[in-house]
Amino acid sequence: GRAAAAAAAAATDRHGSTALMWAAGGGHVAACELLLQLGASPRARQQKDGRTAMHWAARNGRLEVCRWLVAQGCDADAPTRDGTTPLHWAVWQGHLDLCRWLVALAALAS
Repeated sequence: GRAAAAAAAAATDRHGSTALMWAAGGGHVAACELLLQLGASPRARQQKDGRTAMHWAARNGRLEVCRWLVAQGCDADAPTRDGTTPLHWAVWQGHLDLCRWLVALAALAS
């Protein structure tokens, strides 16, 4: 039932990654929406290093997912334990449109 679905949405893999993180990294907005309806948190952090779904989406250049995550309350500038932000991941992977969006978002916040 609903409780089992919510538990599945909140479950983590051996690294502490949630299904929402995997869906975000894969660019699957509809799956992200479903997981959120089931109780997944857009602000959940990976146990290993503190990454969020935003980090996963940024690393893979998933601009649409990043926009959706921010609309759901995800911190676009959340640092991992070592200080790495979604912008760092986007820059590293060469996702220029996403980099521009993250920089513009940061400018609006300041």
